[in-house]
Amino acid sequence: MYMDMIKQFQDQAQQFTAPWAEMNQLLADHYQQLTRLQQEAGKHYTDLSIEQVQACADVRDLQTMTALAGKQMQLMGEISSRVMQDMQSLNEMGQEFRASMDKLTRPQS
Repeated sequence: MYMDMIKQFQDQAQQFTAPWAEMNQLLADHYQQLTRLQQEAGKHYTDLSIEQVQACADVRDLQTMTALAGKQMQLMGEISSRVMQDMQSLNEMGQEFRASMDKLTRPQS
């Protein structure tokens, strides 16, 4: 008799806490994805900055300065493209998170 009550209590406790545990896991996964995206973007932009500082330090004459100016225009296109990719990734992650959270919080029939 007592074993049945304990089992029933455990089952009820698990039913109550399961959605919370699932939500916590969803939040943790989303936070990890965001952190990875930020780390990758930060590393990429830091590497670009270091390359640009080195490229500027290598300017010795008008010819290297002209070459650097040409590369700067190309670099702006690359940065613009990367920013758009990062924003798209962030948007997709947000949409996936919202869909998962909506599915989790919808009343079950």
